[in-house]
Amino acid sequence: KAKNYLSKLADTDADLSANRANETILRNKLADMELTKDSKSNEVAHLRKDKNLLLDQVIDLQSKLDLKNSEVSSLTTEIEYLKSKVSDLASEARLNKSLETRRWEDIENMAEKIHRSPSPRPRSPYKFV
Repeated sequence: KAKNYLSKLADTDADLSANRANETILRNKLADMELTKDSKSNEVAHLRKDKNLLLDQVIDLQSKLDLKNSEVSSLTTEIEYLKSKVSDLASEARLNKSLETRRWEDIENMAEKIHRSPSPRPRSPYKFV
């Protein structure tokens, strides 16, 4: 019975040593996991900070884009207005050119009529005897 008891005690002592070794291994793994968790927590915090900075940049860029789109729209409207104005001025210039051509034709016709019509010769202030 004493041998059996000593054998059980030796087995229990071996189990206790194995359990202590396992406990040490598990504590080391736990410490490693906690370090990894802390590292990951820091990484997550850093990524959240970066995300917030990026979101701020996106908001700023979107605001600038909206402003530029507004400027483009305004410039497009102005371009259309100026195109219309150029078209009106071109029409006016064609009309003026047409009227000018018509006036020159009228002057030309009058000159031809004057040239063709018999007109009394102007009398000279000097008399020839």
